[in-house]
Amino acid sequence: MRVPMKLHFCSLAALALCSFTPTAEADPLTQVNRGAMLLARQEYVQALEQFEGAYAIRPESSRVISGYVTALSELNRCDEALELLLPRRGKMAVNEETASAIAACFARVGDYAEAVYWKEESIFLGEVNPKSLSQLALFRYRLGDLLGAQAALDQADEIDPLFPAIYVTRATIAIGIGDPLLGIEILDDLDMVRGSQNQISRFLRLRAMLDLEGCTPEVIAYGQDVMRRNMRFLPAVLLRAEMIRRDGDFVWARNLIKRPWVRRSSRSGVPILKARLAVDMEEYGRAEDLVQELLVSSAWDREVIATAWYLYYRLGNIELASEYEELYYTAQ
Repeated sequence: MRVPMKLHFCSLAALALCSFTPTAEADPLTQVNRGAMLLARQEYVQALEQFEGAYAIRPESSRVISGYVTALSELNRCDEALELLLPRRGKMAVNEETASAIAACFARVGDYAEAVYWKEESIFLGEVNPKSLSQLALFRYRLGDLLGAQAALDQADEIDPLFPAIYVTRATIAIGIGDPLLGIEILDDLDMVRGSQNQISRFLRLRAMLDLEGCTPEVIAYGQDVMRRNMRFLPAVLLRAEMIRRDGDFVWARNLIKRPWVRRSSRSGVPILKARLAVDMEEYGRAEDLVQELLVSSAWDREVIATAWYLYYRLGNIELASEYEELYYTAQ
C-alpha cells in the first residue's frame, strides 16, 4: 500500500523530532558550562540553579556532581553537599576546586580528618601555593597534628614567606595552643606587611586579648567594634556571644546565636556554644547530647574537650571531668 506523500513527510518529521529531543534532554553540557562560568564569577546561587537542572538529567555524571557539590558548599549548605557526595566517595573524579570545597565543608562540621584528606587531594590535583598549604596546616592543627601543621607552613614559607595567610594560620595556632602573646606578635608583623589591619587580624587580636585578660569590658567593647565592621562575620558573633556568656548574661548570649543565619550555620563553633549555654542554664540532658555529637565528629578539638570538661565538672562527675582535663592539656 502506498503511503500518501503528506503523511510520509509528517512521519519523517516526527521521527526526527523523537530522535533529537531525548538526546538534547539527556545532555546537560550547556547547563554545566554555564554553571562553571557562574562559579568562576562567584555567582553561587545562579550556579546552583544550573547544576540542579543538570543533575535532574544526569544524576550520575561526575562533572555534574562536582559542580553541584561545589555550589552547595560555597553557599554553606554543607549537609546537602556531603549527603550528595559521600555515597559516591572513591567512585567519581573531582577537580581541585571541588576537592577544596569539600574540605571546607568537612572543616565546618568539625570532621578534620576528612578535611585534611580532601585538602591534600586538592593540593595534589592543583597548584601548590601558600594559601592552600596554610589551610592544610590549619586543618592538621585542628586534627591534633601540630607537627604536620608546621610542616605545611614551612613548605608555604619556601614559596612566599610574606604571604598573609601564613601569618594568620601561625597566629591562630599560637593562640590555640595557649600563647596569645606570640599570636599578637605575629599579627603585628602581618599588619606591618599589609600596611593596615583587616577583619581577620582584628578578630584574632580579640581572641588573644580574651585569653590574656579574661572577659573584661574593654575586650567586649573591642568585640563590638569588630562586629560593627561586618555584622555577619560569624567568628566575631560567636566570640561576642561567648564573652557575654562568661559575663553571666545567658539569655542575651543565646539570643545572639538564635539569629537564623547563625543557627543555620554548620560551623562547629555554633553547637559548642549551644552546649555551654545549656550547661550554664542547667539543661544537662540537652548539653550531654550536644557534647556527645561533638565528640564523635571532633574528638581532638580543644574547644570540644573543654566543653566536655565543663559539663562533667558541673554535673559533679569528677572522674570524667578529670579525664577531659588531662585530655585538654594533652591536646594542647
